[in-house]
Amino acid sequence: MTIISNLISDKYDPIDICHPAVIFLMNYDNENGSSLLNTLKQYIYFTSAPAEAARVLNIHRNTLFYRIGKIKELTGIKLDNGDEICQIYMSVRLLEIMRVIPEIT
Repeated sequence: MTIISNLISDKYDPIDICHPAVIFLMNYDNENGSSLLNTLKQYIYFTSAPAEAARVLNIHRNTLFYRIGKIKELTGIKLDNGDEICQIYMSVRLLEIMRVIPEIT
């Protein structure tokens, strides 16, 4: 991913190539003091283990699903295909590597 970020940063502003939902959530979190972008990142990372994502986030599994529902409602994403999921996750990682946002765990 670092190689990709280096190639991208030479020609583009990383914000310009990120998935719109990631940019929206980054701004939403900044304005509202929330952590929806981190919730989405962990949900995608642990896609087949939502209980693990909830554990990492230190929230109840039902809270995780509530937040994902809110994220879908706010952004219009569906998270039902690999291309969209990959674009979102790569966008988050790119912004972390480029230090546009702090690395979220």
